[in-house]
Parts: sequence; structure tokens; C-alpha cells
Amino acid sequence: MEISERGREKILSVERLRKSFGGVLAIDDLSFAQAAGTVTTLIGPNGAGKTTVFNLLTGLLRPDSGEIYFRGKAVTCAAPYRIARRGIARTFQDGRLFEQMTVLENVLLARRLSDESLRAAVFATGRTRQMRKVEQIQATSYLTMVGLGDKGKLVARELPLADRRFLEIARALALDPELVLLDEPTAGLSEDLVNRIIQVISQLRTLGKTTLMIEHNMRFATSVSDRLVALNFGRKIAEGSVQEVVGSDEVMEAYLGRQSS
Repeated sequence: MEISERGREKILSVERLRKSFGGVLAIDDLSFAQAAGTVTTLIGPNGAGKTTVFNLLTGLLRPDSGEIYFRGKAVTCAAPYRIARRGIARTFQDGRLFEQMTVLENVLLARRLSDESLRAAVFATGRTRQMRKVEQIQATSYLTMVGLGDKGKLVARELPLADRRFLEIARALALDPELVLLDEPTAGLSEDLVNRIIQVISQLRTLGKTTLMIEHNMRFATSVSDRLVALNFGRKIAEGSVQEVVGSDEVMEAYLGRQSS
């Protein structure tokens, strides 16, 4: 396993990714890496290519060229379900919940799909009741972690926007990933709820999870991130510590809309 800065293992490595749509270059020779147990945030203006990066990392898109390595193994063209089983889970900004299911059922479904042996045990042995009880305990623990422990019986479509966002995170965690991809987790949230997201990310650190985010809220991003990767028109314009990236002239011009003095 390759070792990155400060002696941490490199969990994710993106090497010279390129992706175009109808002749428009969306991702232009992008390379970056992330160390295990850290928080990295992709920043940049709308249209910079951040969501395309997430779609490439999770197998929803295939790059025109370049490689993606997770735990030292190529996952560049793997199917989304295989990438999820390798240990990468994500949320979606628009929320992709099972609307007719309860909050708890949404998380239970993800949990069952994450463990083939558990699912096989449920259907192939007489321990169905016991195994389902274990699943429910695990699913409830994820809901409690994101502040939804008392809302398991609600139907998902009844949840307000903020709670839907937290349910998305709980469902991703139910896959028991090593790398969690959060797509604009604070979008549309009040300051109090942003603080709740900060608490969730802190808990992910405690659990040894690695977090990669897309975020426009710079105050939030700079407060929780170890490193930033700044994109503009699909090209990386800066990568490094929060201080290094925020202080970059290109970032201030492209992302913040002004030049440094």
C-alpha cells in the first residue's frame, strides 16, 4: 500500500482523468489523492466538474482516459454495485430515497445489500427473526448517528428536506463504507443543521472513515477539511491544505470571483 503525507495510507488515487460530453471537455487531466481517515473537499464554481468527478468515482460514468485506484486496486470501469461493495458509498444532492418505504426500511435495505452473507443467512436458515433484529439494531444506530433515531417509523416522503439529507447519509453509512462521498451535504440547511453535519463528520473521523465532499459553503468546507481540491472548467487549479488553496490567486479569481490584492 502506498503511503501518503504524514505517514497515512493513500486510500484513493485519481490519475489523469478525462471525460467529455458531446465534444465539451468536462474533466481535463485531473489527478489528486486522498489519505485514509481524512476529509477532502472538492470546491469550485457551478459547472466546474465536481459532480462529474463523483459520478466517475462511483461508476455512474466511465472516463475517456485515466485511472481510479481504491486501496491500491483499479476501480476505473467497475460497475456501481461492485464499487459500493469495495467500500465506497455516496449521497446525492437531489436525494434518491425509496419514498414509499419508512425511514428505517430505507436504511435496512442498504444494510442488507452491503452484506451478501448476511442476506443469505436470512433466507437460508431458521435464524430469520434473530438476524432481522440484529439488522434493525444496526440500522437504528446509523439513524441515531445522524439525528433521526426517533423517526424510523415515518414514511420517507414525509420527511422535510433537511431530514432527507440526513437519511441519505445514514443509508450510505449502512453500506459500511471506508470512503464516504457527500454531495453538497449542507445545501439548503440552516446554521444549526450545518453544525449537525459537522458533528456527523466528526463521528466519521472517530470511526476511521474517509470523507470526500463536494461543497459550496466555504466556511463549512474550510472548517472541517484537511485538504481542498479546487476545480474550474474541469481542470484542477489548486490542491493542498485549506490555507494553501484558499490563498491561491486562481481560486480567489475562479471560485470567489475576485483577484487577490
